Amino acid sequence: MTTTTTPTTAQAITIQYDHLKAFDASAQTPQNQALIDCVGRAFGSSPDCLGLIAVQGVPNFVNQRQRLLRLAHALANLPKSELETCERADTLYSVGWSHGREQMAEGRPDTSKGSYYANPWTDSLVDVLCQREPEKATYWKEQEKLHPECYADNIWPSEVALPMFRQAFMELGQLMGETGQLLTAVCDAYCKQEKGIDLGLQKTLTQSMNAKGRLLHYFSPVPEDSGEEKKDDTAGWCGWHNDHVSIRRGTVSSKMPFHRYDPSLNRLFPPHFRSFTGLSHMPAPGMFLDENGNQMENPDPEHAGLWIQARSGTLFKVGLPTHCVAFQIGETSQIQSGGVLQATPHAVQPPRNGQGVTRESFAVFLEPEFEEPLNVPPGKTVDDCQGTDIKLPPTVVPLRKRWKAGQKWGDFHHVTVSGFTAD
Repeated sequence: MTTTTTPTTAQAITIQYDHLKAFDASAQTPQNQALIDCVGRAFGSSPDCLGLIAVQGVPNFVNQRQRLLRLAHALANLPKSELETCERADTLYSVGWSHGREQMAEGRPDTSKGSYYANPWTDSLVDVLCQREPEKATYWKEQEKLHPECYADNIWPSEVALPMFRQAFMELGQLMGETGQLLTAVCDAYCKQEKGIDLGLQKTLTQSMNAKGRLLHYFSPVPEDSGEEKKDDTAGWCGWHNDHVSIRRGTVSSKMPFHRYDPSLNRLFPPHFRSFTGLSHMPAPGMFLDENGNQMENPDPEHAGLWIQARSGTLFKVGLPTHCVAFQIGETSQIQSGGVLQATPHAVQPPRNGQGVTRESFAVFLEPEFEEPLNVPPGKTVDDCQGTDIKLPPTVVPLRKRWKAGQKWGDFHHVTVSGFTAD
């Protein structure tokens, strides 16, 4: 449903890719300091920080984005029989195709979007882990059996059904991931300069092979039943949530506080983990298409797209240039920085009177590996990471109810998911 709430319009802070690539924390230059200042204004703890930054001038990004988002529309329109070959119920639908498998807070199945999940770094995380630690090969293969939602291999549509899909997905995912790794060096420098904290975000995410790409097709909004009572007039295409990853990069954010539902088992499943807790998430600006599949401008630019709730509680509708990669900080970075970096709740709204309009989007979630320790800095507590007076949407569970000392990232990941399951 669309919302009657009016947000404040804002533009993402934008930095240049060439400056990012040239960044050297040991060199005290005006250009380097300007980057550090931009990260502070975007990801810092000031009341109106949006938790979002955009990178302009990423090589090959515009063409790769165009190619993959076009394929998102083609994917969603494949025959049902073909899409079913790309589903994996044993992963809680967190690998391959997922549609109508999440359930919204009100108990309604979420059919507003279809998602395709895959790790953009590798088709087999377990193979990589076994090659890196051959002495633990038996352990990693056992983990894959116990937790396929975390360790299962990628699956893909056939080349006959959707030519070049895997290549387009992997190439854009890796390009965005590598750009995010550059940005983490500036995040490290900001935390060191601001509070003397050795965050180590770049090392963590450069070494980690744990990431999740999510390609989204937002179906055309369905006219609302005028007799249905509205329970949340800001739910929209994607409900309010925080990313629990480290950094998120992508087209437009698409994580949501929903429950995943498997009708064959008659039970609710938590949403895909990477949608909530990682270090970073990167979205590529979304693409709007008309009812004939033709690309069009955003039909409702003041309303449709990414909404963010700042720490002050103010709602912002944020403009993302289509030629930029956007990055959102996640709760993992918030914990590890002791609150110097702050994740912000966000949602995706459809256009008002947008029947016939669809939206294509791609997001990548950069995460630590599951056994990575998740600690606050020495002398800090979880309340330093997220103040007790913070204004959060009711669907975002406070960190103090999910994180505890001694957790590994995988523990936090699972606790976060359980916080969104049914009682």
